Amino acid sequence: MKRTVLLVFLIFSCVCASFRAEGAPQTAAQLYENGRRFEYGKGVSKNDPKALSFYLKAAEAGHVEAQAKTGLFFDFGRGTGENVKKAVFWYEKAANQGHPVAQYNLGCIFWNGRKGVKKDGERAMNLWFLSAMHGYGEAQHNLATVYFSRGEKDPGSYKKAFYWYYQAALQGLPKDQWRLGMLRETGKGVEKDLKTAVFWYKKAAAKGHGEAKTRLKKLGY
Repeated sequence: MKRTVLLVFLIFSCVCASFRAEGAPQTAAQLYENGRRFEYGKGVSKNDPKALSFYLKAAEAGHVEAQAKTGLFFDFGRGTGENVKKAVFWYEKAANQGHPVAQYNLGCIFWNGRKGVKKDGERAMNLWFLSAMHGYGEAQHNLATVYFSRGEKDPGSYKKAFYWYYQAALQGLPKDQWRLGMLRETGKGVEKDLKTAVFWYKKAAAKGHGEAKTRLKKLGY
């Protein structure tokens, strides 16, 4: 009888302890993890509105990953209506803390211009540069593409394009491996080197890049 009472008491105590833990104030990290649970359906049903509510609370507490996520949700209207100004606000919070994806996404908003946000190519390039310096491949790709587009009027831009395409190619992005092959084949921004061009074409083709496959076929590979 005593053992039964003790067991019931222990179970009841554990339940009470669990209840208190759930009701206790959560840290920014815990709020962020709860956001991830609802975003990705980890142990719960996926629910973007709930995910956003947790991300927003964590973001307000200064959690950089949550700030970037909150910006993303407002940017694409996930769990809420699309709100570019709020996206910019939270991206900027995260970008100022050195978050490379937030820097990249914010750069895209300024590059394209969105409702309530004017185009600002210089600011976009600066943000992509910061992101690229943190090693974010998509930002490296965007920088390279802009410099490449300026190459006809400013041949020196091809060198910058080559540099950033190379950085992105090293990370395995097939579109940049293909473009790097083109620069090596044509000698834009770098010395011509067909052998190296083929090397990069093969890298891109192995990942299914159609234009790289076509180029290799024309070159007899």
